[in-house]
Amino acid sequence: MLREHGFSGIQGYAERHEKTVDDVLLEECGFNQREKKPLPGTHAETKALVHRWLQDEDEEFNRLNDTSVGNAWTHMRRLMEISRDALGSSNLLRPARAPLGKNVRLTLNLFRSMNDEFESEGTRYNYASTLDKFYEYLEMIGEVDSNPVESVLPRMGWTYTRESPVNTLTPKQVRECWKATKSIDEESVEDLDTETLRERLVEKVLLLSLAACGERASDPLITNAQEDIILDPSDPRVCFDDEGKNGPGTVPIMAGLDYFEQYIELLDEEGYEMLFPSEQSADGTRSDTWVRNKIEEIVDRAGVRLPDGSKPTPKHFRQFWFNEYLDAYEAYIAKIEDVATEQSSASAEIVDKHYLASHRERDHFRRFAYTHFETAFPTDVVISPEEIAEARNDTDDDGQTSLGDFVGAWLPGTATAWVWVSAQATKARASRQKAAIEYDP
Repeated sequence: MLREHGFSGIQGYAERHEKTVDDVLLEECGFNQREKKPLPGTHAETKALVHRWLQDEDEEFNRLNDTSVGNAWTHMRRLMEISRDALGSSNLLRPARAPLGKNVRLTLNLFRSMNDEFESEGTRYNYASTLDKFYEYLEMIGEVDSNPVESVLPRMGWTYTRESPVNTLTPKQVRECWKATKSIDEESVEDLDTETLRERLVEKVLLLSLAACGERASDPLITNAQEDIILDPSDPRVCFDDEGKNGPGTVPIMAGLDYFEQYIELLDEEGYEMLFPSEQSADGTRSDTWVRNKIEEIVDRAGVRLPDGSKPTPKHFRQFWFNEYLDAYEAYIAKIEDVATEQSSASAEIVDKHYLASHRERDHFRRFAYTHFETAFPTDVVISPEEIAEARNDTDDDGQTSLGDFVGAWLPGTATAWVWVSAQATKARASRQKAAIEYDP
């Protein structure tokens, strides 16, 4: 539509500034917000609960920004139309209120219609994820008896890809960008003053934050270097507090622990708390523009371009991490199922919730993620599972129960059912984690 009317440049401008086209038109061009199209059909209760859900999400829970609320409204409107065609009614509450078994069949019928309606798997996944969140909310407030999407969606095989294949960074390109960051010669490092050394480390730490920790462009700017980055060699990680887009959370540092340690030590010596401090700004922090400019300098130096000829931006480095992370996470989930099946009477739920709890879970996950990130960063930069294991052996055991202790924990004859149910629950948790990070403004 924009190209047809001679405004194709707005799309490129929005992407370069990591905004949506709506953001640019509303905030910078002065356009008025479009009126929402009304919800279809005649089922008043569905309409009322959709309104209530989005209002609570927007005003009380603060989990969705304005653009997300708008997207959710569009999704629900289209889902009600699909439900009207597939199930004979715009009553989207029906699948979640149906008896066990029938609720799944109704949801499958809805999803089959989505297969016909939407050509892209990513679009199907987006719409189904919105329905999942809607049912989750209704279940929480006692309006429905179940959330059948939670068990059906992971079995559909739909995947979400934010960037098309022609617009993603390859591991080789990330490696080229790493090589293009300012070099630090070990032989001359002692001759550098603190300020010069810190400035040379800035590019490396920024690239690691985006591509090896999966942070958004704004995340490193609100990171407290002394409190949020845990330099524990047995479990190096970044902890996000409530200021993060999706609330509190923890991601493993997959590479560059030595660089983080050296850089943060220098910050501490100079009395800085924030990861990328600035003495020019009022609050002492950098801006998103600074991050974009730094990344542009690196990709220009490396000569890296996307296949369509455009320059990679911070979001493309995070997208690289996102893709590698999900590939590794899917392998990790599959292994959980294999281990549970081999144990016969141990469920995947036990493996996931007990044996792999907290730092243990990240340890096991690293075994699958290591080979992914080793292609993008030098081997000596990526944190290997062996390094983690060695550091783990140097610490006291935390009393974690071994997998073998759970063999025979379930009654005979129940193992197969529990393995299947628990595996689906584990996959559902992975899908929810995926959904939580798949949207970038």
